[in-house]
Amino acid sequence: LVKMGANESSVEEMLSTLEEGSLDLDLKSDRGKEGLNHLSRTVELLNDSYSIKVKVDYSIVRGLAYYTGLVFEVKTGVTGEMGSIAGGGRYDDLVSIVGGPHIPATGMSIGLERLIESLLIEGKLKEFTYRNDVVVIPVKYSWDILKKCIEIAEKIRAGGLSTIVDYSVRSLTKSLEKASKRGFRFAVIIGPKELKENQVTLRDLENWKEYKVSIDNILDAIKRGKT
Repeated sequence: LVKMGANESSVEEMLSTLEEGSLDLDLKSDRGKEGLNHLSRTVELLNDSYSIKVKVDYSIVRGLAYYTGLVFEVKTGVTGEMGSIAGGGRYDDLVSIVGGPHIPATGMSIGLERLIESLLIEGKLKEFTYRNDVVVIPVKYSWDILKKCIEIAEKIRAGGLSTIVDYSVRSLTKSLEKASKRGFRFAVIIGPKELKENQVTLRDLENWKEYKVSIDNILDAIKRGKT
């Protein structure tokens, strides 16, 4: 880069930034600041709500040219020389390039052999029966409500119950009807009022009764309802 005319101190600063993976950068352009803000919030969401350890590495380059934003790789603590078990990123134009409508998306590919090997090493590969236990439904979309929905879902999953967050932009009635048709037993509903009161509305989709439950007690309330 220096031979091409770049300032030597700027090159050293760039290499240091790449190595550290810092999110505390003094960017000049508005586009750069916006991108860094999105990256910071993504890392925050993964770390705080999903409890996924994230390392920012500005040197990662995926081998395909259709990525238009964030790219990522997924590793486990046992992969070692195996490398990543999954990788992907953001592509705004790929769907339209292959003949579809313009649908910006994020996706990834998973190496099944590596994934299975990792699960075997960790002793986590066992037979299971898929079931739909709980769906978490945000009434209104905001950053705080989204984070809380994910945190609640993670808490319920940690208690051994199959749980998803409904990210669709439907009315509450349609979301509940869809969840019932898919066989979910409980719906956890949270909106601005519930968030402020640290509560959720718990709907039993078998008898359609609902209860106000403290977020701290949601797992116990669901398990009591199942019995």
